[in-house]
Amino acid sequence: MLKKRNAVINLDLDDRDEYINQYDDDKISDELHNYIIKEAMKIDNSSRIVIRVNMNFEVNDEEKKKLRRMLMRDFEDSINNREFMVRHDNVRNIYLTLIGISCLIISFLFSYLNIGLISEVFMIIGWVSIWEIVDDVLFEKTEWRLRKRKYMQLKRAKIVFE
Repeated sequence: MLKKRNAVINLDLDDRDEYINQYDDDKISDELHNYIIKEAMKIDNSSRIVIRVNMNFEVNDEEKKKLRRMLMRDFEDSINNREFMVRHDNVRNIYLTLIGISCLIISFLFSYLNIGLISEVFMIIGWVSIWEIVDDVLFEKTEWRLRKRKYMQLKRAKIVFE
């Protein structure tokens, strides 16, 4: 069995304000979140991520545990929030499918009755609705799947304090 290679994300923190969200003391700051994600995107999916935290100020073990919990919860929350949005998009896609198919059927009926302009309008609405679904499935959900892998990789990351 091949051993996974470690990839390290270094966090050099000079004070608590660098990692605590200014509005919620139980969440990491947006800047820290974005930095970790940006660094994680550079790491191969087969590597194991190690987050090395260098705190350049005095901290006790309880604060280290809290930061570890905050990081893990942040990655978990990011996954859960996006999964909620995906479920919402799936419902929207069902509605768009029904609208698209209905408009195409109406377009066909109007073209059969030789009412050209209205037929074309319904055909455009139908195809635009269907294209929205294709765009969502092929492009946006693919991007999310890649990002979700990264969040899962971060969720399993080892956090080391120095």
